[in-house]
Formats: sequence, C-alpha cells, structure tokens
Amino acid sequence: MPDKSPLEQILDAFETQGFVRLEPDSFSTEWVEKAKPLADEEVRKSEPSKPGWHNLQLKLPMPRHEVLMRVMDELLAQKLSIPQSAQLSTLANGFDKSERRHHCHVDGYDRKDEEDQGTLAWHALLIGVLIVNLPDRDGLGNPVVWPGSHRLTRRTLSAIKSDATSRSVGDAIWNAPASSQSMQHLRLHGPAGTIFVMDHDIHHGMIPHTDPDFLRHIAYYRVPDTATDKVHYIVDRDHFFRSRSR
Repeated sequence: MPDKSPLEQILDAFETQGFVRLEPDSFSTEWVEKAKPLADEEVRKSEPSKPGWHNLQLKLPMPRHEVLMRVMDELLAQKLSIPQSAQLSTLANGFDKSERRHHCHVDGYDRKDEEDQGTLAWHALLIGVLIVNLPDRDGLGNPVVWPGSHRLTRRTLSAIKSDATSRSVGDAIWNAPASSQSMQHLRLHGPAGTIFVMDHDIHHGMIPHTDPDFLRHIAYYRVPDTATDKVHYIVDRDHFFRSRSR
C-alpha cells in the first residue's frame, strides 16, 4: 500500500483526534501583520486594564492559508463562504476563573442562566489562528483540547430523540464535557500564524493566564459563517461533511 500523502495524513488526524495543527505559511504570516494592530486597537478601545477574558470582534477575513483551503475542500460537502470576521479572544492581566477544569466546553449552545432556554447554533469547523507567538508553558492562557472528545459529543447527540426540545439538546451539550475530564488534554501552542482546525464537537478550553506582561490574542472563525451562510438549528450536522470525515 502506498504511503499516504501529507493531506491524507492531516485528514486522518482530524477524523481521529478532532483537530489538526497547520504550520504558518505566507498567507497566514501576511494575515498576522494585519491582525495584530487591529487586535491591539480593539483591546485598547475596550477595557485594557480590566483583568480577564476580552471577547471582541476582529473585522478581518480568514486567511487563505493554502493547506487550510485544501483541508476545507476535502472535509466539507459544499462550498461555503470564507468568514469575513472573527471572534477575537484576548486574555490580559490574569484570568483563572472557571466552573470546569480549564473552562472545558463544547460550542453551539448559548445559555445565559439556568432558566434561559438558550439557542442552538451549529457550525462545522472552529478555526483558531494565533495572532501572537504562543509558547508551550504555563500562565499564558493557551487553548487546550481533549483529543478524541468529539466522539463523546456525537454519542451524546445520537442518544437524543428527534423530537427533543432545544433546551434538552442544549443541556446534553452543556453537560457533555464532564465525561472528558478524565481524558488527557493537550495544550496548543505555536508561532503567530499557526492555525488549528477543530471539529465543532471537540471539547476545548484554556489554561489560566497569569502573566501580566503577555497579551494573548487568538482569532476564532466559525464555518459556516453565520453572517453569510444559513444558520442550522439542528442536531445532525453530518450534511456539512463528506462521508470520509464521519
């Protein structure tokens, strides 16, 4: 059997682990040069002295990283728009407060409080782009993932009846990360321009940020982009993907 191509290896890793890391290329490096001053300005306009997590917006299209474009073409069953803006996730002046270990969660359910019905908004891929160099050490607020945990989320969803309410589905998603707490998590790191392609269902979070001199910027794009593509409020997202990724 011939050796698998680099692209096939990436796709296999995504299917097994629920995420892949893509090294910077000329496209993402050029993107960083534009993103860094924009991100700094967004923080300046917010409350830069306020400790904790700043959830902001980065008005910059997703970088057309060559391998990322090929991965998306192979994974997705249909051509989707390139997201034109991102969630800007910034940690500044310390952040270490969570009801779960490393803020472990699954995207897709918004619950403001225990009584709120919440909303379900699915996307297929969560794509994180490092705006700054992010070393592999404690105290910098690195994102973390639980490799293989996307399969736990799928098992949770497969057990839900088709007539389930949005609240019951959301509660299942909200509680699913508890099942991954005994699994080994992986700290993500890399130079600016590194890209992490994550399955929507993977359990992820971030380690504490305790370095007052380090401003951690990450841009998160969601595919499909809810601003340009139809938002799906459904349990089964397999229609997003080609059969090989499921």
